[in-house]
Amino acid sequence: MNDWAAKPSGWKRTFLLVAFLVLSASLFPRVHVAAVANPAIIQHKSVNAGTVTSASLAFASSNTAHNFIAVVIRIGGGAVPAITVTDANKNTYRQAFQFNGTLGGHFIEALYYAENIVSGTNTVTVSYNTAAVPLRVALAEYAGIATSASLDKVATAQGTSASPNSVASRPARTGSS
Repeated sequence: MNDWAAKPSGWKRTFLLVAFLVLSASLFPRVHVAAVANPAIIQHKSVNAGTVTSASLAFASSNTAHNFIAVVIRIGGGAVPAITVTDANKNTYRQAFQFNGTLGGHFIEALYYAENIVSGTNTVTVSYNTAAVPLRVALAEYAGIATSASLDKVATAQGTSASPNSVASRPARTGSS
């Protein structure tokens, strides 16, 4: 039995860790920053959708053209699914990673993103092709991230340690390339 559904603070830590490490450390220093001096979060929203096979979540405000959307997904238990992310504005979503974790029970965490998005009111839908299991989704819209080729490198890992560590990784390109 996995216990992540019973521990909302775990989800908050997961979202913050994924958002901070993946978006801040992996994307921001390694992307073109166009039109905006610094990358900035514009809006965010999350939902604990319950035991389902799909969930839709609307942004509170209209998205701005050329921004970036990150979708953090956590699926508890079950078989490894094929995840689909779509939205009302027909933006193209790419998978940054899908991590199949086993510590504390089986779970899947994934990050999808859309670059150079279309403006307008928007609802993002996450669905998968396995039996209904707990699903959590978090969305974030960012300004100031490259409109193409924004993802440089991805790494995932799991483990237990009093002093966690990761392998150093040099960016394939710098902030101006």
